[in-house]
Amino acid sequence: MLVVLILAILIGYSNVKGVTVKFKSKNNDYSPISPRLVFDISTEKLCQSLQFIYQKKLLHNLDNIKHKTDITVSLPYESRGRYPLERIKLLSQYPFGLVSVWSYMQIEETVFVYPKQINPHKNNNLMVDGNNTDGDLKRGNGIDEFDSLVDHQHGMGLQRVSWKHYAKTQQLMVKDFVNYASTPMIYDYSQLQGNAEARLSQLSYLITQAHLHDHAFALKLNNQLYSMAKGREHFTACLIALSRFNSSTESQDAKTS
Repeated sequence: MLVVLILAILIGYSNVKGVTVKFKSKNNDYSPISPRLVFDISTEKLCQSLQFIYQKKLLHNLDNIKHKTDITVSLPYESRGRYPLERIKLLSQYPFGLVSVWSYMQIEETVFVYPKQINPHKNNNLMVDGNNTDGDLKRGNGIDEFDSLVDHQHGMGLQRVSWKHYAKTQQLMVKDFVNYASTPMIYDYSQLQGNAEARLSQLSYLITQAHLHDHAFALKLNNQLYSMAKGREHFTACLIALSRFNSSTESQDAKTS
């Protein structure tokens, strides 16, 4: 048994010697999908049985590693929030499970779980027109929506005529539509319905749709205003603000984009 133990120690150390593990990137995501870390692993010889342990839980197990490979591990976070990374334990118990060879990896990064997306549907107070100086509230779900009836003019098609209105008044009126999503908008937390998590989830959906359609938007979280802009950097900053938001004490770390 002593010989087996000594042999296990020598083989175990030799197995992981020369293995290099480098942190490559992080991927935040919407709740309940966990954020992920990507690692580069390289070795000049075969390495067997390498485990990634986080908070005493197994994240990933590699049976063998040859030359160079990339792996993605999912972290145990599913609820909306901000999570500074803790130490990751790299562990091997090859060959017989009698001894353990390990190392710790501390990554100075913070991951975020964004609020899950909920379509507000026909919430009457979805957003404020960024160009509306009177502050009137308007609705919009990223599609053309009915705005008003206008008099039918010569040359207008009949497909938008309100025949129900014509049946009552014998007057030709045309439905006028507006695409509010194409207008720069301010998405306001205080104007939405539901509890804090429901409001944040609706905002998560709205700003994601605005970003996907390349529309400028601003975000108002109580007294914090993320100014009108568009693009990946602005979009990510707003999602992080939603992740960090505390309904009882406003986030002090938010800053205007």
